[in-house]
Amino acid sequence: MKCFFILPAETIYDAQNRVMGHRSTPASREELKKLKAVAPRLKELGVEKIVCSDLDGQSGFYLARNVGVPCEEWRVLRRFNFGKHHGQHREKEQKVLLEYQERWKQNPNIPYFGGDSWTSFKNRLAASKDRLKKNGQTYAVVAPPFVIEHLTGIAGKFERGHVYLWEDCANTPKHHSTTT
Repeated sequence: MKCFFILPAETIYDAQNRVMGHRSTPASREELKKLKAVAPRLKELGVEKIVCSDLDGQSGFYLARNVGVPCEEWRVLRRFNFGKHHGQHREKEQKVLLEYQERWKQNPNIPYFGGDSWTSFKNRLAASKDRLKKNGQTYAVVAPPFVIEHLTGIAGKFERGHVYLWEDCANTPKHHSTTT
């Protein structure tokens, strides 16, 4: 079993450097077409299924059509929910998030402005990890960098147009191919 990670197509909020909560934020047609470039590599790697959160379904289903495999939406793969701060500028929000990280050391159950608490986010990702490990298929997971980092435990600079390998869903993700 292998898991590959791919970033979703850049959304309107990504382009504006804004954070997103649990609301669907669309990607442009041009950005979706860029995902097509990784499809041949995923076929070579033997990917049997694409999985994504319902919030990244636009990218997941587009990629699945181009690879010729099924796509499943897993709500447990949802990105961190910034709650009422959905749409705020990322730079400003990073400062607020750092303050909350200090609060979460004392109580990780405090929700972030009506969104996720640290506990709810970590529990959701733990459920994703368990689900990926239970099935012996070769998956391509479409997820944003923050989800990849916290799901795998590896901090890194993930880039669009690249495929990252997480062997047996237990080892360190490695840069596997460069496709732009």
